[in-house]
Amino acid sequence: MSYRRWKFVEERLVHPLDNVVESQWRILVEVWEKDVKKQEMCAVNKENMKKQNFHHTTGSKPHAKCAAEKSGRRPKRHEVFEVTHTKKKKTEDPDEVLMEPEVAAELKEMKEVEIQASQPSSRLCYKDDMMHLQKCEDEIKGVVFAV
Repeated sequence: MSYRRWKFVEERLVHPLDNVVESQWRILVEVWEKDVKKQEMCAVNKENMKKQNFHHTTGSKPHAKCAAEKSGRRPKRHEVFEVTHTKKKKTEDPDEVLMEPEVAAELKEMKEVEIQASQPSSRLCYKDDMMHLQKCEDEIKGVVFAV
């Protein structure tokens, strides 16, 4: 059961969430309904969610930690992206889709950029813990800061 399912306060009061104690339910509903800042924040969050292109699949665990646990070493940018955007296998079906096509295309592009950046003649380098690629300045061109 969802809080948003009910359009009117009276309906919400009659249908408490399963994980909330009844004695606290009325207080929560009143706070959620009257707090203008919370309502504004919810509206902003709703708009931001609409703008998201890819959704991660790791919950609240830090992305780098997920990738490091899988590889056993400090992960590269594309490895973090792959681990955090691949769905967990739910069936034995070999054709089960674990990654959306748009996500797969983004991952492929990241891998290609990483390969290009690792070439000695490349004008790309890693900056800020491998999470951002930028063109190198002339005095440091071809240098990879972190691999």
